[in-house]
Amino acid sequence: AWFSALDQWSVANQIPTISKETLSESSEFRGDIAVSCYFDQILSPSEIAGVKLALNVHNSLLPQHRGIAPIEWALNNGDRFQGVTVHSIDEGIDDGAIWGQVSFELEPSMTPSEVHALCRRDGFILITHVLRHVDDIMPREQQATNASYHSFEDLAKLQQEQWGN
Repeated sequence: AWFSALDQWSVANQIPTISKETLSESSEFRGDIAVSCYFDQILSPSEIAGVKLALNVHNSLLPQHRGIAPIEWALNNGDRFQGVTVHSIDEGIDDGAIWGQVSFELEPSMTPSEVHALCRRDGFILITHVLRHVDDIMPREQQATNASYHSFEDLAKLQQEQWGN
């Protein structure tokens, strides 16, 4: 799975990992680079203050589908393409500068699980590339045009509409 592959890569490259719980308990977290993956909570400026660069792996082609459940929104909206973005973490939600992005075409019959699998595969390749070339990449700011955001409340409405939950 994605998490175990990332953990293995981190261990092999002598990169420590930390969870949100551990981060909240530690006021001494320091490092050059922090990477957030598949995380549905906001990291506060104080939680990442000791890090020179904080990056997030997000399962959409930002600036589209900022926020929660980007794969489900792409499928619901009938998007033709989906992908993964590595972006800087800042005070906004998924609106930091883009360090890397990869896309793939969505087939109308694809399920969320199938799209997740493609995002895990491509996300691992992308974050590995970004980390290896971080000194050479010129991140680009996101454009507000075509931006969309989805909250937990939006997801609850979608689930109610789709599945009656």
